[in-house]
Amino acid sequence: LDAEGEADTTFWIPSSAVMWTGERSLVYVKVKTGEAVFEMREVAIGSQKGEQIEIVSGLQAGEEIVTHGTFTVDAAAQLQGKKSMMNRSGGPSMTGHEGHMGMESGTGGQVMDHEEKLVFSEAFQKQSRNLITSYLQMKDALVLSDARQAAAYAKASLEGLDKVEVAQEPQTGKDHLVQIKELFAAIASTDDLDAQRGFFVSLNEHMVAVATSLGSLENTLYVQRCPMANNNKGAIWLSTEKEIKNPYYGDKMLSCGEILQELGS
Repeated sequence: LDAEGEADTTFWIPSSAVMWTGERSLVYVKVKTGEAVFEMREVAIGSQKGEQIEIVSGLQAGEEIVTHGTFTVDAAAQLQGKKSMMNRSGGPSMTGHEGHMGMESGTGGQVMDHEEKLVFSEAFQKQSRNLITSYLQMKDALVLSDARQAAAYAKASLEGLDKVEVAQEPQTGKDHLVQIKELFAAIASTDDLDAQRGFFVSLNEHMVAVATSLGSLENTLYVQRCPMANNNKGAIWLSTEKEIKNPYYGDKMLSCGEILQELGS
């Protein structure tokens, strides 16, 4: 997507393009025309209007940015040893027992070392277990291609989030929770399986960011990825099992995917 400017130094872009950490706001910018090559860029944000957010500095007119799938791009950058949200200085990923969080891929164990985390209130930290539980139930319903159950579990997730004062959450966490609520509502509002899976792509970018930043997890979670989902752009999800059970294709390609990261181990 091209960044559109209203003034020489101010741009409005979709809020889905921005990754928030404890201190920084980041976007991925396309650096080679005609090729899927991106670099992480820190930006300064201003006000927000609906799903658009103001960029005060860090982008130039005409630059192309990633607006959907930002976490997937970030995970790929980490694997390639490039600068990423989790590895701000770049360099090879750690292996073996050099870190505290294991990450598995098709070539063996690696580690993602998180330098910065999102911030959430104690109230949300307590409610997060129920949120993850209903999310996982919804994910399993999508694995079974059961749209009715997926909608029901999405509704349950919404009811849990309604117990949290999202508007009062710290800004970095709040932005993700607002998007999560909207996407659960979208999944709950339809029995169209393809539409639910489309919303699920975007939902997982925020759910993985939240799960990664929680102080504690009841169970180990695995960040898994299907390279063929999302029109061959790839899409991620969370699971409590190492075994791949693909929620984007169900029994059509049940085992298609890989483990990107292990959380809570």
